[in-house]
Amino acid sequence: MPIAQPATVVRSDVQQDKFLRMSKVCEITGLSVSQIYVLISRQDFAPKIRLSPRCVGFSAQAVQEWVEARKREAEADGSQLFAGGVK
Repeated sequence: MPIAQPATVVRSDVQQDKFLRMSKVCEITGLSVSQIYVLISRQDFAPKIRLSPRCVGFSAQAVQEWVEARKREAEADGSQLFAGGVK
């Protein structure tokens, strides 16, 4: 008789989030590492999260929220960039 495996329970109240490494954050935002650190020092970017003594990551959700906020600001300012791309 096969051994029953325990069911995996995912609580709906616990948000599933991933950590992004700096290279992925640069890819997503189009910013350089140094520019991201400038924004972090000004508290204008998602905070870094220490994953180990020599490794930091960023919340994927926080980075996406930052990107969406930049899009909204661009739309509000009448910038050439909007959520669908270049006007």
